[in-house]
Amino acid sequence: MDASVTAAEDAAGPVSDGVENRCEIAQAPECYELCFNALSDQRCTFRFPCDEAGHVDLDALSERSRREYLYARALIGSVLSRPAIRPR
Repeated sequence: MDASVTAAEDAAGPVSDGVENRCEIAQAPECYELCFNALSDQRCTFRFPCDEAGHVDLDALSERSRREYLYARALIGSVLSRPAIRPR
């Protein structure tokens, strides 16, 4: 085994198998979701990843998700309640 590879592995820590709990990373936006509930039945109609304060990164959303997010915001009060921040 190459010594430089071993030293690099030691410096980087344990090798990840690609399955990590991202919510353990401090301030990871994927750990929370902004949930828009329907006024009629209080079901979560729209969900979007957000940070702990409820901020949605519009640049990280797909075009479709961005349109749905803006649509959901426009429906607050008439069809949807104010969004709630929930852990994922």
